[in-house]
Amino acid sequence: MDLRVSLDGAAGLLLLALPWLLLAVAAWRATRNKDAGGERLAPPVSTPTDGRPEPSAATQSAVADQPPAEPLGIMSASPLKVGLEALEAQPLMDEKAQPPETESLLRHAIERAKNDNDHAGLARMSVELAQSLLVRSNGREAAALLQSAVRAARQANLAAIHAEARIELAAIAMQDGDLTSACEHWQMAKTLFHETGRRADQDRMADLMRRNRCPTDWVLTNF
Repeated sequence: MDLRVSLDGAAGLLLLALPWLLLAVAAWRATRNKDAGGERLAPPVSTPTDGRPEPSAATQSAVADQPPAEPLGIMSASPLKVGLEALEAQPLMDEKAQPPETESLLRHAIERAKNDNDHAGLARMSVELAQSLLVRSNGREAAALLQSAVRAARQANLAAIHAEARIELAAIAMQDGDLTSACEHWQMAKTLFHETGRRADQDRMADLMRRNRCPTDWVLTNF
């Protein structure tokens, strides 16, 4: 009997491809089993730029639960907070004080106002400069400026500026121990506030006069 088999035709091709088909089916089944419940590959560990491995989730959670560390001195504090605390510790300059450059500009402006017969500008700027000089303890020049402001305010009919100049003159008189002149200036300021309907300021002047035991009917007659 002849045992040789002819491999010609479709049957021959199927016989030759059978081993490869069996290998493909085995690989497919192995992949399916692994996806269904087999061991999964762990995700790659990301490595920071400094070469150290990134801490695990458990390590990160433990670090997050720890209380924050106490600040170590001023360098660990917030720069903004330190700056604000330093600013609050500094004494505040009186709001009426002006820097020397501004005082110089005011002097020139006052001279121009005199030359231009600008009574309103002269009154306002004279009071402003006088207040700054009083902060710097320059009472003599301040008093001269305030007297000029009184005259200019009368010319310009500026009752509020006139009253403010009187109040500053009363402060100078009190520093010099001249209570009589101080009472006269307060009385004039009180009258001016009454004329302009500024009741709160009028009451303030009345309270000053009462506390210093000033007569209530004094009026300044010299200027």
